[in-house]
Amino acid sequence: MKKSGKKKLVCMMCAAALIFSLSGWTLTLAQSEDKAEAGNVPETECAAENTTTTPGAATEKPNDARSKDVASLITANPKLSTLAAAIQAAGLTDVLKGEGPFTIFAPSNEAFATIDATMLEALLKPDNKAKLVDVLTYHVYPGKVMAKDALKLSGKEITMANKQKAKITADKKQISINNANVIEKDIVGKNGVIHIIDAVIIPGK
Repeated sequence: MKKSGKKKLVCMMCAAALIFSLSGWTLTLAQSEDKAEAGNVPETECAAENTTTTPGAATEKPNDARSKDVASLITANPKLSTLAAAIQAAGLTDVLKGEGPFTIFAPSNEAFATIDATMLEALLKPDNKAKLVDVLTYHVYPGKVMAKDALKLSGKEITMANKQKAKITADKKQISINNANVIEKDIVGKNGVIHIIDAVIIPGK
């Protein structure tokens, strides 16, 4: 074979090798691009595919006290179970679910425990419902009094729901109503506010 023929054969072989090489590179590049596109799915789409939606979960706020009325807040609070039972016995649950606003000075379970057990048992009997209502409504102010408002009322008497007066004493450290101290303040509901107190306040005769 002549030298010129050999050169042509070598060139053809080199060209074929180059084309084959470029074809393989192009295929690899295309596969890489496909993988890249598959890996670059927007996060919002991934999130949509991988998220399990619980009905009502987006809007439900189980710990949002402001969506509940004061009667429901009292019932749900384990510190106020005795008060909740007394409110039910007095038939005041629906009243405290009303429009309000109400300020409840709510005696804790420990506060009720300081009352003579016989007296408390007697108050919860149907025959003494009127007396129980009088005692409980003495803990309710027909208006909304936040802790900051109590500072402005310090030294003054306010008229409670049973039409009797109770005295507010307040400073930056302590709020009191008659002989009871507020131990937990500003539990806000949709129709009022609750302040937990450490004693039961008894109306005068």
